[in-house]
Amino acid sequence: MGPNVRVMSVYIAVDDDTGRARQRISAALDEQYGYVGIKGLGPVAVSGPPETCVQGLRDVANAGAEMILLNPLFDDLNQMERLAAEVMPQL
Repeated sequence: MGPNVRVMSVYIAVDDDTGRARQRISAALDEQYGYVGIKGLGPVAVSGPPETCVQGLRDVANAGAEMILLNPLFDDLNQMERLAAEVMPQL
């Protein structure tokens, strides 16, 4: 990997309930970094059902990211299992 590779770190929450996913990721970011608020998540977080996460990650790639680091903030094992089974195969 050369020095000019565009890397983007994305917080991710795979959850069939979009509202719950956004709420949980917002709460985790608030706990870790202080108040962020849902509107402040913008381009650093992708959340919702698998197909929504796939589209969000595609958007990040289309914006120029050549490497995307995925950062689940809660339920790590469950999130990793869902990413491996339901998100990554679609990318």
